[in-house]
Amino acid sequence: MALMLGRAREDASVAGLTLVKIPQTTPLALAQELLERRESEPKALLKQVADYVHEQGVPVRTLLRATRSISAGILSVAEARSGVRLILMGWRGQLTTQRVAGSVVKDVVRGARCNVAVLRDRGVDDIRQVLVLMGGGPHARLALRLAWDIARSGGAQLTALRFVPEGGEVDMGVEMDVLRQGVEDVLGEVTDAVTTRLVRSDLLVFGTLAEVKAKGCDLIVVGASEEWFLKHILFGSIPDQIAEKVPCSVLMVRRYEPSSVSWLRRTFKRLPSSSSPPLRQCRRSATRPGHHLPHGADARRASSS
Repeated sequence: MALMLGRAREDASVAGLTLVKIPQTTPLALAQELLERRESEPKALLKQVADYVHEQGVPVRTLLRATRSISAGILSVAEARSGVRLILMGWRGQLTTQRVAGSVVKDVVRGARCNVAVLRDRGVDDIRQVLVLMGGGPHARLALRLAWDIARSGGAQLTALRFVPEGGEVDMGVEMDVLRQGVEDVLGEVTDAVTTRLVRSDLLVFGTLAEVKAKGCDLIVVGASEEWFLKHILFGSIPDQIAEKVPCSVLMVRRYEPSSVSWLRRTFKRLPSSSSPPLRQCRRSATRPGHHLPHGADARRASSS
């Protein structure tokens, strides 16, 4: 996955990090010196990874660090290296609230001062169909950008999917205009390699499962919901359920923003609907030149924000 993302951008590079947890009684400086001097299995594995990534034409650097805490070590290295735009990790086994709370991955998702992505890997060797779930917030926009990078890197087809309510009157033409405008705002254009699709469903997890079964998919990319900061949820109840239940690989992403900005955005989204223009009016305005859908207006029906 890191290789796919690295190939998509000329200015991108990959840093492979392995951390070795050491006892409290061992000085960190001494442990680091021993790691650098001695041959070891982690060092040999890093070399194999670096050689492979380099052969694919992507700049790569390996880092082997001694640490007291794995999560603190990851965050420390990311803070120390300027220009880190994304931390990519994997999740193994079941994605349950019991396993999420206190996990290394959760600590990094909550604490990283950069974008974070976590892969629930069910096979990424041959990705032909990528599905990105479209919402209206910063995490969904990051999901779209990364999904496009992955699709472009491997020559895959990308589908941008947006759910709309089953009940009530819905102008599907307006909804499609909003979706296509959202894709164009992030990618600059809607190419033949990108398909935009609307599905009427109020059950987002079930709707995603049905879409994967009907259309086929090798990778789903989904942005975090506003629940990502809760200690027992990884990226949000809906992203977590999707990652656990679908048969394909899932990449969950969280875009970094300062805590004050995140707080303000969540606060505005909780304001009574009477304090803002009607949702239908906002959507129609978004289709006119110079107007855009306000961030978060689609959050109540989107799988990510």
